[in-house]
Amino acid sequence: MNIVARHPTELSGIAPKKRSTRRTAAASVLLALSLAAGIATATAQEAAKQSITFWSREGNPERVARTQKNLAEFTKTTGIEVELIVVDETALFTLILVNAAARTLPDVVHHPAALTSRWAKEGILNSDAAAEVVADLGANTFYENALRSVEVDGKHAAVPADGSGIVVHYRTDWFEKAGLQPPKTYADVLAAAAALHDPANKRYGISMATDPGNEAMQTGLESLALANGCNLVDSAGEPDFDSPNCLEFLDFLQKLRPYGPEGQFDSVASRAVYLAGQAAMFIGGTATLHRLAGLDDSQLATCPECRENPAYLAENTGLIAALAGPSGKPTQLGTLIAFGITEDADIEPAKQLVRYLMSDGYTEWLAQAPNILLPARAGSAEDPQHFIKEWRKLEVGVERRALLDDIYGTAAIDELLQGTPRTFDSWALQQPELTGAVYESLLVPQVVAEMFAGDVTPQEAAERINEELTTILDDIKN
Repeated sequence: MNIVARHPTELSGIAPKKRSTRRTAAASVLLALSLAAGIATATAQEAAKQSITFWSREGNPERVARTQKNLAEFTKTTGIEVELIVVDETALFTLILVNAAARTLPDVVHHPAALTSRWAKEGILNSDAAAEVVADLGANTFYENALRSVEVDGKHAAVPADGSGIVVHYRTDWFEKAGLQPPKTYADVLAAAAALHDPANKRYGISMATDPGNEAMQTGLESLALANGCNLVDSAGEPDFDSPNCLEFLDFLQKLRPYGPEGQFDSVASRAVYLAGQAAMFIGGTATLHRLAGLDDSQLATCPECRENPAYLAENTGLIAALAGPSGKPTQLGTLIAFGITEDADIEPAKQLVRYLMSDGYTEWLAQAPNILLPARAGSAEDPQHFIKEWRKLEVGVERRALLDDIYGTAAIDELLQGTPRTFDSWALQQPELTGAVYESLLVPQVVAEMFAGDVTPQEAAERINEELTTILDDIKN
């Protein structure tokens, strides 16, 4: 069985599949590039029979083990061997570009749907192959919004796999004691942050990602921007970040930032502040849900009350999926992840793998982390809700496990399933190619970080982002 998991510290690109001398030569070029960057390169062994390579973003050791077993079942059924390579989300953009230049792309890549349009138009993804898989599985078995996220020139350029949304976590016990409203609007968030901020006692009004080099800051900012109707472009497709809605969003950020801990925090660090019982609110994804219940020893809830009751935070946390700004409507940012088949792929085996991962192997794929891998495909032609029902049977956690319904209640999980990937918004739905470039450059977090540092005002930040968007759009058009 040739199923190998490699982690980002070992990976600078994919090793050649040895199907041609062109690939072998390209891999040599990639090896030189990798060594120059100081990254160790993995070398694939000669496959005795047909093999393909799959890049996954799911790098947790337990998830890797589950994926290996899932892929082993695929190999047992088809005879097609799969090499699993785990790629850190922060390295994915660079690795894809380097491997595309060297013509050593993986056969299948698990990637943010926001990148699908850009990669399809740059010749990285094979849109025809993905569209055939969607048609084979039945387009009507996927959520419409999920399919919209991967549509390029009227064709499904990737296969929607899973997704999750950004939510505002808040301490219901603190809010109730202070007589505060749940944080459903900008005004609610600011009022609660100000009322509950007590840094002298290590209690902060809010915790959110503030590291401009981390994708978590991008998604956190985008969720707040969408809540106020702040978009990258207007209805005519022209840059619109200097609009009144976006200026309101940036002004809100400027007012909110002092109520968080100082320094730059990535997704893990910002979540840790909330887990420690030191934040009234936390803006982030649903990866937190099992940790709040004390089910993951690698990042346990450490609030004072958690010593006696490890699930205290889960019992005293409310979730707001759809936030609204003064000029917007309640909106949830959804992050959709897709399976892409690349232009360098062995097409038929790659299509077989994606079909398997979205059918017989789909429940097991979602089982890696059900709280962040919500199904983009609800069911099959025979049972339209099959995968939703199976998902609800999946337990979350690491050392200890439990059903989300048992932790948070059926009503809360029903509401969660009404969001991403079923209904959500994102900049990618409006301008997918531009959004892909914005994600690659992390333009918005970089400029907002300068604003937080006092180097630019909200007005200057808006103008700067708009200028950069104009340049990116010009490059795309040319």
